[in-house]
This record gives sequence, structure tokens and C-alpha cells, in this order.
Amino acid sequence: MERRILSKLDEFLGEIDNLLREELSANFSSIRQEDIEKIHQILIKYIHHVIDLAKKGRSVHERLVHSIIQNYSDAVIALDNDYKIFFWNKGAERIFGYTADEMLGKTVDPIVPSELKEKGELQWLFEETLRKGYIENYETERIRKDGRRIIVNLSRSLIKDENGEVLGSIAIVKDVTQIKELEKQIQHSDKLALIGQIAAGIAHEIGTPLNVISGNAEYIMMEMGENNPYKEELETIISQAERIANLIKQLLEFARPRKPNYTKVNVNNELHHVIELLKHQFEKSNIKLNLKFSEDIPSIYADCSQIHQVFLNIIVNAIQAINQNGVIEIETFAKDGYVNIKFRDNGVGILPEHIHKIFEPFFTTKEAGKGTGLGLAVSKRIIDEHNGKIEVESTPGKGTVFTVKFPTYIKKEDKEDDGGEPKGV
Repeated sequence: MERRILSKLDEFLGEIDNLLREELSANFSSIRQEDIEKIHQILIKYIHHVIDLAKKGRSVHERLVHSIIQNYSDAVIALDNDYKIFFWNKGAERIFGYTADEMLGKTVDPIVPSELKEKGELQWLFEETLRKGYIENYETERIRKDGRRIIVNLSRSLIKDENGEVLGSIAIVKDVTQIKELEKQIQHSDKLALIGQIAAGIAHEIGTPLNVISGNAEYIMMEMGENNPYKEELETIISQAERIANLIKQLLEFARPRKPNYTKVNVNNELHHVIELLKHQFEKSNIKLNLKFSEDIPSIYADCSQIHQVFLNIIVNAIQAINQNGVIEIETFAKDGYVNIKFRDNGVGILPEHIHKIFEPFFTTKEAGKGTGLGLAVSKRIIDEHNGKIEVESTPGKGTVFTVKFPTYIKKEDKEDDGGEPKGV
């Protein structure tokens, strides 16, 4: 037993002796020394028993607290002053995919994106925590073991001993990726509602005068001779009026999409229809078209006009991305319950920082007047409504590959009535 505790125990026993003297007065001197020692032994035994109970109580309490923290759903990570991890709970294992054995004694480098490390985020977090004593609700990105990026909310506090010396820090990390995606969807829905209102207003206010302008220009063209110097200007007026009308139509279709009318569809046939529509664009742009259609490809359950729109958007994007010696290859095949349509081009490609943005409404890298940024956004929405998938791979300067996947056709008794959504795909 420590000297300090023994000293306190001697003081306590001395107080007991004084109390006995006061109570027993003159009779205290008649008590034998061995009896006093027996009383002391009884008291010491009782004190030890109380201490043992206190230790057990503290041990149970510590185990309970440790169990709560260990099994907490959010990540709880403790670091020493050398940035080494000495505590990594089950929540951290679930969120980041690394086990405690993999992370204990290591730094947090594996879960921090390289660009954030280069910007000095770790150093800033340490210095800010040291300065304030804590960091609260700091939002940043982290990387899971499988390479997937997640958005996290991080709170961090200093760990100090009883003398106030800093031993390290402890962080609570919450994965808020799904919450952020939900917020984004809500904002997207609000944006669509606003676009719908604006587009409807524009269509109402501009539609009639636009038709008058276009109609008058066409009438004047019919009346003038073939070599009239103003004919080219009238053609420009008509084409620009059509462009405005198409833009309004795109806005309305994007903001207020109609319900798909599902029928049994052969993808190869529909691709041939779309290619026929674009035949003059291929010839005008001197683009070679390679078709690799699987002959025994199964049907899909889709809205013909909507998948035409998807194919048109992707092929037109490919045509516009090609500078010279253009080649577009379209391949169809069935795999894993999906009909796959691959669109390959040898165009300018897409920059890595733009890949995750290309399906966002109004995002475009085309020069003014050549794109609205709605084509791929509409295509993505249509594909999602068909329970399909769209994937993109691109190398800047070498080209891009879009892969569209639609579930294969299911017999009528296994799906909803015609006009409803596909079932079981």
C-alpha cells in the first residue's frame, strides 16, 4: 500500500482511539493494548473491504464506458502527440473498413485524401485543436479502405492528464455522405420545380411571338427568289427560332418529365432508327461509324421515344467531341441480365475533374451556343427510370466510352401491366 494511504490510515486509527478515550473516559486506560490492536485490525479489514468494493465498482464502470465507446456507431479515434492511433472503435472499423489491428500504432494517413494532406489539413486540425482545446462539426472528406470517398463530420478534443498536460486528442467522426446526398436531392427537386415554373412561363410568353417570327420568315423565303441576298439571313432567323423553341422544350421535358410508356423493345432496331436520323451528321463531319450488334440480343422493356432520346444525346455528344479522323463505334451485347450498349469515340475526351459532373443539369464544357448541359442529365434520369445504369470512362485526348445498361425483358406475367414500371429487374 502506498505511503500516502498508510499515513492516512494511521491518522484515521488515531482519530478512532481519541473517540474511544472520550467515550470511555477513565475506563479507556483499563483496555489492554492487544484489544486495541484487535479493534484496529477489524477496522483495517473493513477499510480494505470498502476499497475492494470501490475498485470493483470502478472497474465495472470503466468496462461499461469502454464497451459503450467501443461499440458506438460513429468512429471514435484517439491519437497521441505523435499522431499515432491508440484507440480505434467498432464504428471506425465500420465507417472506414480498416480493423483496429490494421490501424493501431499507425497514423491516419490512409484515410485522408492526398490533396488534403498537401494542403496541410492534418497540421491545421492539430494546431486548431491545441489552440482552442476542441474542434466541432468540421466537414471534410475521407477515404475508405475500398477507395470510396465519404463526407464526414468531425469533432475533436484534447486529452489531458490531471496536471493539464496534453496526452493527445480524441476525435468523433460521423459519416454524413447519405445525408448530404439527400440534401442534394432535395435541392435538386427544388431546382427542378423552379425550372419548371420558369420554363412554363417562358413557353407561354415567348411561344406565340416566336411562332410569328418563324412563320413570317418562312413565308418571306417562299416569296423571294433563290439568289436573294437576304435568304441566308432569313434562314438564320428560322434556325435560331427553332433553337430557342428546342431549348424551351428541353427545359420543360427536364423539369416535368412524362411517365414512360413501356413496351417490348429490340435495342438493335431502335439504334438503327436513331443512326438513320443522324446519317447526314456523320457524313457532314466525315465520321466513320462501326456497328457491332449482337444478333441474338434479348429485348428490353422500355419507352421507345425516351431511349431514342438517350441514344441521340450520347451519339450527338460523341460527334461534337470529335475533331478529325473521327470514329464512333456502337456495340450491343447481353451480360448478367442486362442489355449493354457501348458508345466509343476517339474525341477530345473528358477531364477527370469533370467526370462526376457531366450528369448534373446545365453542366457543359461546350462553347456558348453548342450545348445546354441538359442532354446527359435527361439521359441519366431516363435510364434511372428504366432501372438501368450508365457508366463512363474517358481519357483526355484519346476518347470516351459510355456504357448504357437496360434490364432484359421479363415475361408479362412477371411485370406490371403495360404502361407501369418494370418489375423484378
